[in-house]
Amino acid sequence: MVACARAKVDAGLGLEAAPIFLRAAEKAPITQRAELRVRACEQYFAVGETAKGEGVLKDLLKGQASATPAAARRWRSRSRTRSARCSAGRARHLRVGGLESAALSDALWAAAKGLFIHSPVRSAYFAARSAAIARAIGDEARHVRGMVIVRAVWSVAGESAVLTRLRAIIDDYLGRRDDPYIVGLSVLFDGISAVSRGRWADAMRDLEFGITHLRQRCSNIAWECNFGAVMLMSLLESRGELRAIALRSAVMSEQAQQTGDSMVEFVAAYYSALVLLAADAPSDARDVIARAVRLGNVAAGSAAGLRASMIEALCAQYAGEIAVAWAEVERVSATLGAGGPRSPRTSAPTSSVSTDRSHWPWPNGQV
Repeated sequence: MVACARAKVDAGLGLEAAPIFLRAAEKAPITQRAELRVRACEQYFAVGETAKGEGVLKDLLKGQASATPAAARRWRSRSRTRSARCSAGRARHLRVGGLESAALSDALWAAAKGLFIHSPVRSAYFAARSAAIARAIGDEARHVRGMVIVRAVWSVAGESAVLTRLRAIIDDYLGRRDDPYIVGLSVLFDGISAVSRGRWADAMRDLEFGITHLRQRCSNIAWECNFGAVMLMSLLESRGELRAIALRSAVMSEQAQQTGDSMVEFVAAYYSALVLLAADAPSDARDVIARAVRLGNVAAGSAAGLRASMIEALCAQYAGEIAVAWAEVERVSATLGAGGPRSPRTSAPTSSVSTDRSHWPWPNGQV
């Protein structure tokens, strides 16, 4: 079962892999159950199934009241202070109950990664908690890993003294350890921070380096590389560089077909559809995105599903089908308002439009 789940992860089918990991955990020796549940949690968050990811995380953290998503919401106003304490090494020793400490840190890290694009404040909270637990058990690599995301979020509006401290923690570690994962991750998030400050050239350079370095030096980093590629394409989209998008989409699509990664192929299809729409070919754009949705088993209401719906609505508007476009908007709004993703093209109950931008996959909640 684990081998099957891993094969699906390699094929970009994280949504199918997650429940298999959970079933495997039920039959696994007690010493392996936490790790397998963490893997399931990671896959749900990685594909944008936030509600399902939180469900597994809550189950993992039973008895860990200070680390649950509900606590994250209650303490959001204090998350910056807590992050600062973690970065300064003043975090209290955390009780980890029956869950092995490293697995707990990894579970929170999976949540931090999965939430980063569409809920960065919560992402920083989980990253800080993951780092604090790692520091409490003396795991420096996991501690620094969490600080990378905390620094990226803090860089948007944080104090320079805290940013300097966070940078010092990362640089000090890399000065003593040859850790290619932290190198690639740190540079990748430097690029993301540069995007938020409008430093386009720096962002392009860092994102390119981070993706290439991780691919060449690390294994099991599909989320990091895919995430970096999405951010790079998003940067090109923001700048309107359609030729560059077209070239990179073609390369991504070829790589995805060679590796069988349907999620990467969906990302390539999404950006190819944007280019086709700009080239006065809305019907072709619809065909490309529809095939990618079928191939990737994309659920409506997930991050990928919202992007697919965005293309559908844009194509309908371009073709003058205003009623069709509006129906797509209402369908997605009903799905989100009903509380979560649904299977592609299934009807959803009527509900008020959701205004909670924490579930939107675009930076700053922009659709």
